[in-house]
Amino acid sequence: MLEHCSFVENFAKEDGGAGEFLQSDVHIEDCTFVRNRIGFPGGLDGTADGGAIYSVDTNLFIERCIFADHETKTDWYLPYFSFGGGICAWDGYLEVMDSRFVNGLATHGGAIWASGAAGSINRTVFAQNRAIGTANEYHLIFPGEGGAVSWVSSSGNVNVTNSTFVDNLAHYHIDSRAGDGAAILIGAEGFCGNNSIVENVGGPAVAIASRTVRWGYQLFHGNADGEYSRYGFIQPVDVMGVPEFVDPEERDYRITSGSKALDVGHPDVVDLDGTRSDIGAHAIDQRYPVHAYISRSDSVLELGETEEWSVTVDNILPESVVEEIRICLEKDGRQIRTVRRSLRLGPGQVWRGIVRFLVPAELGQGTLTVSVLLGSGWEEEWRGHLVAATGGPGSESSKTEVQGYPLSPIRCVRPADAEQVSPM
Repeated sequence: MLEHCSFVENFAKEDGGAGEFLQSDVHIEDCTFVRNRIGFPGGLDGTADGGAIYSVDTNLFIERCIFADHETKTDWYLPYFSFGGGICAWDGYLEVMDSRFVNGLATHGGAIWASGAAGSINRTVFAQNRAIGTANEYHLIFPGEGGAVSWVSSSGNVNVTNSTFVDNLAHYHIDSRAGDGAAILIGAEGFCGNNSIVENVGGPAVAIASRTVRWGYQLFHGNADGEYSRYGFIQPVDVMGVPEFVDPEERDYRITSGSKALDVGHPDVVDLDGTRSDIGAHAIDQRYPVHAYISRSDSVLELGETEEWSVTVDNILPESVVEEIRICLEKDGRQIRTVRRSLRLGPGQVWRGIVRFLVPAELGQGTLTVSVLLGSGWEEEWRGHLVAATGGPGSESSKTEVQGYPLSPIRCVRPADAEQVSPM
């Protein structure tokens, strides 16, 4: 069991930039993997697999983890082909839940690649991952497939469900021809559904590579090269529409009440609030009349600087409400500032604003918590890390040096997320 660990800027020549697991049972929870990489300047069969994790015949369970900025290459060499910018799994079992994969790079599976492994991906966000193919001196071309996920085969059932895929890319080779499966390539028996698939580029967004795959109840929006390829085609239960993310600029891919993803997931899957499932990694908890979200993708705050967060307040009711909002800032559990205001929201209105705070240098390094509390009962929390300002006198700390912290501290699990499993 690995818990509450950080793996930052590790390098391996061949497999597993942060870790390699062979014929074992591994549970990884609440960990961060940042800028781990691998590269193999080999011959005709040179490969580089698993920018963060490489597993063979292993039962691998990933929960509430963040994978960011992983590369299956070196700064000077792109291998002939590479599998899994974040995770490469051969055989065994792979389960990923409530996690985030951002900015991974490989030729196959910018975030995850799996072959021969049964398993599942659920309630997970994939953003800005890339599968970029290459060619070698022997004129062999290796296409980029599965911008975020490439699950090519399995020994059992595979479910890719209730996840969000945004701005992933698959290119056929370095010349930027479209690849296949800009978001997902799946050739394993199982179910691919209840996913939000938005603005992916480089071939159709979802490549259904086997007749044994079942799919549907997916939301599509703005994918440059269409929705499905190979055996896949639009199903009557698929949805075309705007996801209405809370704040995509800050990589906050939770949805607001105007989203086309609301209550249109598989009817046999129920969210924690008892309603029909929402599509995507995050559900709206309809037990609360008003929701508030605080968003900031960068979790590092500089002492002595003015920092800001975006705040979104969403009235899901069909009538106007007046909501009392309280925003609290705490440093290592000690309250340092509280802001209160009253906000009138029209029926179904989404209000957006900015909170700015001059972080006093005398606060010192530590953890800053920003909480938003509504009079109607909703609570939201963001946490970041206070560091000395870049270039400060005598300081060796800077934003660059502390980027081992997650790119986004937004919680992966929202209150409405139930223990959802594929109904198929």
